[in-house]
Parts: sequence; structure tokens; C-alpha cells
Amino acid sequence: MIAIDKLEDLAREAGAEIRRIYESHSYSVSTKADRSPVTEADLAANAILVTGLKQFGALPYISEEEPRQTLEHSPERYWLIDPLDGTKEFVNRRKSFTVNIALIEMGVPTVAVVYDPMEERMYSAFHGDYRENGRIISAHTPWPAGTILLSSHSHPEEALTSFLSRNSITEHHRVGSSIKFCLVASRRAHIYPRFHSLNAWDTAAGDGVARAAGCHVIDWQTGLPPIYAYEQALTPAFCISAPQTAIQR
Repeated sequence: MIAIDKLEDLAREAGAEIRRIYESHSYSVSTKADRSPVTEADLAANAILVTGLKQFGALPYISEEEPRQTLEHSPERYWLIDPLDGTKEFVNRRKSFTVNIALIEMGVPTVAVVYDPMEERMYSAFHGDYRENGRIISAHTPWPAGTILLSSHSHPEEALTSFLSRNSITEHHRVGSSIKFCLVASRRAHIYPRFHSLNAWDTAAGDGVARAAGCHVIDWQTGLPPIYAYEQALTPAFCISAPQTAIQR
């Protein structure tokens, strides 16, 4: 049995350790085989999450900070976690990074938590319910007027320029990590398009939160929500948007 309050507490615990290390101004940074950075905060948060998830039963998990477990059969239920999403933001002293936890069931993120430790804001999804800081928010809450678009701070995309020219965008902000999903979910933005694939651990928790909040979440190629199969390392190009937002691809 998954208790969402306990899962949120686990994300807070990992987030508190990330924030402690960030505010110490003294931490190690190394480079992984894929040339992405990893810090002691990533590893400390990973240890907290991996240990803490055991309270919910013996489910397999995939973490950015560990080799993928080889299983004889693809599991129908597993955890997909990014202990510190936005490591480049962390290293560059930008405060937009998160703790991401998603429970995948039959390819769908049915339970998800995204925690912003610097703002102490919790966004979560629990079998269709959307929560902000522990309070259930109706998925029918309207978005304000306008079209606020979000894009990656650390990973600019050439396709975004032409997308902006085809769509009526009132504001454009560059933001790091899964906070982008959460800003759309919380009605502070309207659209987050992505034109290249991302690692599944970067998207699953934010995707789950956005779906529960009533956002449209689509794979650009299929027009359907992304599927998170255990063997699938990448999430194809996608778009998160408010339902009423008109989009010209």
C-alpha cells in the first residue's frame, strides 16, 4: 500500500539534504560517462530515496544514479526516480531543481511526487488526485488568460524558435528541471513543449503530476500520453499544455 503522505515526507527528507549541501557552498562535482554532472547531493538524495522506498514493499526501481537492474520479466509496477533533477541548475547556482519520484503501473505514472526544496513546494499525484502542498486541487480549475510558455534553461532547442513563430505566446520563460511540469499543473504557465527525447526519470514524475492536474500530456508523434515501459530509457518528444491552449506544431 502506497501512502502519499509518507511518499511526500520521503521527498522532503531527500530535498532537505539537497538543500543542506547546496547551502554549504562546499560539495564535490564529478562527471559521469555520459558527460553529465553528478554531485554529492545527487548521491545523498539517492541513498535516502532507495532506502525509504523499501517501506512501500519490494518493488524494483530505476534511478538516474544507479545502473538499471536487469530483470527476467518486465515488471508491471516499479519506481522511477531522479533524486536530484536539475543537477546543472544546482551546479550553476540556479535554484530550480527537484526531487522526482514516480510509481509506474502498466506504463502509467499513477503516483508521483515532485518536490522543490528551495521553495519548499510539493506537487503530487495519487491515482488521479492532484495535490499541492498536501491539499487536493480540482483538475477542473481554469487557467488564467494568456499563453505562457516554458522551455529548458540548460538545454536550448533550435526547434523552439520556429514553434514560437507559429504560436501566439504572451510570455516565454526558461526554467530548469521538472518545475516546468509543475508550473503548468499549478496554472502559472500554459505550455511546455519538448522537441527531443529525455531520460524517462526526468519526465515521469512531472508527467504524472501534470496528468492528474488536468493538463494535456502528449507524445508529439502519437498524439497520446507517453508510455513508461521498464526497458524504455527515453521519453520521446512531448508537450504539456493547458487543455484550452491552441497549438500549431
